[in-house]
Amino acid sequence: MKDLKVVNLLKLRFSKKLVFLTVKGIALTLFFSMVLSACKDDPIPEPEPEPNPIVSVQINPIEVSFTEIGQIQEFTAKAYDKDGLEINTSYSWSSSDAGVVAINSNGLAEAIGPGSASIYVTANEITDTAQVVVELAEDPSIWW
Repeated sequence: MKDLKVVNLLKLRFSKKLVFLTVKGIALTLFFSMVLSACKDDPIPEPEPEPNPIVSVQINPIEVSFTEIGQIQEFTAKAYDKDGLEINTSYSWSSSDAGVVAINSNGLAEAIGPGSASIYVTANEITDTAQVVVELAEDPSIWW
């Protein structure tokens, strides 16, 4: 009979610890649930986007004169940050008058017809401009 009392006592102690552990587990679960649900009302703000690091773009050359249709001129560009350091970036090129001068995506311009036009280079919404004049030379072989 004494053995039965010891077994019952052990079962009681074991079940009390089990109940205590279960209550402790439930309490921790409720605590963390409350903490997490409180966070839903106060979302973490999105980080602000970094400002545009490009502050200037420089085109080269800034003036070009063509004397013949089909002449080619390569334009280059460099972008700089606020500290004056060059930034590696991509550029888009355009002409104000494709009937005077055409320019491709690599900055290669070709004289198309007489007149004047602007060449624009843009990087991250920062633009610089070059001026182009196409003035055809007179043909010296024509006499009157």
